[in-house]
Amino acid sequence: MRRIQSALRYTEGGRYRFTLDADLIVDLRLHLRGFHVLQDRGRTFAVLDDDQLTIRKGFAFDGCSPAFRIAGRWFGVPTPPSAVAAAATHDCLRGYLRLPCLCYSIGDTDDVFHSILEEQGCKLGDLYHAAVAGWPGRLYYRLTALGPSSARCRCHCCTSPSGLPLLGRQIKLHA
Repeated sequence: MRRIQSALRYTEGGRYRFTLDADLIVDLRLHLRGFHVLQDRGRTFAVLDDDQLTIRKGFAFDGCSPAFRIAGRWFGVPTPPSAVAAAATHDCLRGYLRLPCLCYSIGDTDDVFHSILEEQGCKLGDLYHAAVAGWPGRLYYRLTALGPSSARCRCHCCTSPSGLPLLGRQIKLHA
């Protein structure tokens, strides 16, 4: 069974390098259990239902990192079409990595990234994986993950019966 379960449609350009034009459904195969609605600043960006991740239409991401924009032009690692789905999934998973209810690791996100690159036939897949899984990718993640996060989950273990977030609660749902 393929990891990517839906057609990939995206737009290139804008504030972020890429924006999804349709939901992207990914079979993670991380043995996760539970239903999680992943939000940032009140907007739902993804839904994780057991091991199926649905990244919602409108999710914006920078492609393969590092990438940055100067005077309206993008510079950094090129993102070929065969790497776009992997980059979207990786950015989404990394963005919610610090939520206490989600039990996956940085290594898990890198492994999913690599398997999607292989599935999509990305010729530079091994090189891209080495970059995110090695020290450059880990250092980049640590630098960009500093400071408070606005990421939230609306699952049953992260919200009170009134629907308000339970902040600072460390819950592990899975072994």
